[in-house]
Amino acid sequence: MVQWRLAVVERVLLATRLRIRTVVIRPGMVYGRGGGIPAGFAESARKEGAARVVGTGENRWTMVHVEDLADLYLLALEQAPAGVLLVGVGVESVKVRELAAAASRGADADGRIFTWPLDEARMELGQHADALALDQQASGTRARKILGWHPHGPDPLEDLERGSYVSFARRAVS
Repeated sequence: MVQWRLAVVERVLLATRLRIRTVVIRPGMVYGRGGGIPAGFAESARKEGAARVVGTGENRWTMVHVEDLADLYLLALEQAPAGVLLVGVGVESVKVRELAAAASRGADADGRIFTWPLDEARMELGQHADALALDQQASGTRARKILGWHPHGPDPLEDLERGSYVSFARRAVS
């Protein structure tokens, strides 16, 4: 699914040999401002009465708030050493089931979730279903150490249940 990425990253990082300053940032699941992939949980909860989760929801996602990611890109532009690969993760492990339940509560669906079997989800979403079912493990520690990056965005569960996703959901219904 992402095999192509390895070759691209290697090529970008090797460009330092040509005296081209390159940096690669691999962000976690981006959330905030009512957008990103987590918005799908709020949308399905609002439309279907339950947030839809591909698979069992026991998998974990690494998360980064959109504003924290913007800060990381700016810091990388200003100070990152050439040829460095950084992971942009502010929250290292959140169960997808918990994210969906928080979005469901924020969308007035009482925390209900619907687990969508992976085989069925593949029929509609193709390989994207497999990406949503991945168990992610990554850390933003290196970005913090090298650049002094300090993620400060709201907790993703809080944002889904009582933050930006709620206000966006209410506007969409109005």
